[in-house]
Amino acid sequence: SFSDYLITRGPGVGEIYFIGPTHSGMGIYYSTNFGETAICMDSIIANEAISIVADKTPGVLYYVTSQEKLFVSYNYGYQSSWQLINSGIYVDFMAGRNEGEIFNVIASHSIDYGFNFIPHAINGFFGSLKSSEIDNCNNLGYALVTHYSYPDSLYLLFTNDNFENLTTRKVFSFMNGETVFLRRGNLNGEVYLFNNSRNTLCYSSNYANDWSLVENFNFINYYSLSTVAGRQNGEILFLFNYVNMAWQNAHTYILHSTDFGVTFEVFHPFSKGEEPLLANFSATEKELPITSSVDFSN
Repeated sequence: SFSDYLITRGPGVGEIYFIGPTHSGMGIYYSTNFGETAICMDSIIANEAISIVADKTPGVLYYVTSQEKLFVSYNYGYQSSWQLINSGIYVDFMAGRNEGEIFNVIASHSIDYGFNFIPHAINGFFGSLKSSEIDNCNNLGYALVTHYSYPDSLYLLFTNDNFENLTTRKVFSFMNGETVFLRRGNLNGEVYLFNNSRNTLCYSSNYANDWSLVENFNFINYYSLSTVAGRQNGEILFLFNYVNMAWQNAHTYILHSTDFGVTFEVFHPFSKGEEPLLANFSATEKELPITSSVDFSN
């Protein structure tokens, strides 16, 4: 029932919004220190908000419902500050590069805070859209698609004219059913690809031409998981929500990295009940001969 967009970066460094558990349900939280601490802004609409996106304008936040209704707040998502402004907006909509700009995936974009949308031709698009993202460079963007004739391949499409035309740039050996999504970094040409099914993070610094595997993770038994790149170079954050025992136990963790996802600092802004058992350790070496020794910490 959850979208991939449960965490979004604000316009300032360290500024994030995220959807996470409260003592009795879900809430929209706001943090200015990378999630180390957070304030619950609204616990009423969070149960209908499928995804959230922050505008480049300070304090402006959007959410979309499962009925594809778009709401906006001009006051940091405070309760009772929301306005219904549009409909027919896909759940995985995207933040723009400029103030007032948001993207209705690859179909259209708005430059007036979601009141009106400009359609895209999307010539060259095929199959089913799995994920999309814009680049920090104007007019550039990406789309991950599947094709029923090729169940073991995901196609990465590229545009240099704001989704008017798309061409195939890369083919990944992923199954159609795997959950995979894209996130843009802080610099032009930076793109992250997180495979939620395999718990792998890949990175490209040259407009999705070449990719490297950054890390394999061990996220298990989560209630919801989402990621976003930050406003600093090499910065990426993971939101890990854990709920069980009919809400007797509820926890939110923010994993914050400034080295492209290799190492993380773990923040715990919300805690209720028993914590899950999580592997949180580092090793001096990751690959070494069988007979060698290795030291673990934490």
